[in-house]
Amino acid sequence: RELSATGYCNHMGREAAGWFLSRDLGLDWRLGAEWFESTLIDYEPAANWFNWVYRCLPAVAKSAEPRKHLQTLEILIWGAQHDPDAR
Repeated sequence: RELSATGYCNHMGREAAGWFLSRDLGLDWRLGAEWFESTLIDYEPAANWFNWVYRCLPAVAKSAEPRKHLQTLEILIWGAQHDPDAR
């Protein structure tokens, strides 16, 4: 919501979104990277693409069954830890 409303998202929100899109939903990581590119105000190409490759691809590579991880609720735990008011 923050990204859609303001064009900004903190690093944990970016990472959580990346993990959720690629690991839990099984989407191609490049779709998420392109969406962030088109939406972020503070978009910087090298940082955006590097972070997707560095943070999200290892998680996807470890998972033979992407949708299985959604059952662990890990993404909800991250959200509660880093944004308890869900802003």
